Amino acid sequence: MTFMERDAPVVDETIRALAKTKFVQDPMAGLKYSRATGIIRSAYKRHGRTLETALRKLTREQQAA
Repeated sequence: MTFMERDAPVVDETIRALAKTKFVQDPMAGLKYSRATGIIRSAYKRHGRTLETALRKLTREQQAA
């Protein structure tokens, strides 16, 4: 099983959560660009959770071997 096959559910859940998130509108950027910037900024922050989950799974797999 590849990394993406194993961890796709975590990535998919992160994307679903970002799609539902409400972002404050920046008066200079407008609604469209405020939302796009908010999603990208949040994705970078949540990327750490995805990596942490992958590292935990990999560590467990190596310990079991």
